[in-house]
Amino acid sequence: MYIENCTIIDNHANASNGGGFSFFGGISSGGLELKPRVVNTVLAGNTAGSGGAVHIENYVIAEFANVTVMHNTVSGGNGGSAIYFQGQRASTVNNSVLWYDAVGPAESQVRVGTSSNDLLTVKWSDVQGGLPSGVISSNNVDLPSDPSFVDVDGADNTRSTYVDNDYRLQNESVSNDRANVTLVPTDDLDLDDDGLDLEERIPLDRDDYDRYVDDPPGPFNGVLASGYTE
Repeated sequence: MYIENCTIIDNHANASNGGGFSFFGGISSGGLELKPRVVNTVLAGNTAGSGGAVHIENYVIAEFANVTVMHNTVSGGNGGSAIYFQGQRASTVNNSVLWYDAVGPAESQVRVGTSSNDLLTVKWSDVQGGLPSGVISSNNVDLPSDPSFVDVDGADNTRSTYVDNDYRLQNESVSNDRANVTLVPTDDLDLDDDGLDLEERIPLDRDDYDRYVDDPPGPFNGVLASGYTE
């Protein structure tokens, strides 16, 4: 299952799980586990009883790359306003931004199950409040203030009207040019429509601009921004 270059906003599953996505597997052997891949996508303003943006449970191998997860909430007490993970398998979140999903302890944004098989790895991402114990973490940052979004409350100056909010990063953002190119998935869906090289790393962002651009005057010299756009 491939989900690429999408906007998932203002969905509600208050009596259930996964306001944006709910990935629930069920086959534990034979290589038939559910394997969703979500790339260049923004999830904002979604609510659920558990997993405000994303709920993953029961033999799921999920891959998230260059996603922006903002302003999602949970109505229950399980936490995981951005991601609730009890997948019984190894899943990854790479080159992503998780912000404004909850106020409080780190576990409010990301919640991981207690099974030894619940393996969630987060790499090269910007996570407000950091990550809870149980998450495998590498090269992530917990910024003291938001990473300079273009217009987090939109033209109407209201964060809760998500359609007009602009979650792109400004050029001077510390989240610009610090992501890891080697963690970008291959272009299996041929997003650039060249019909030639499906083994190249995804070359475009959600808005169909070049994915690899050095954006001065940011503090890093890379070519890949965290989140859904370059």
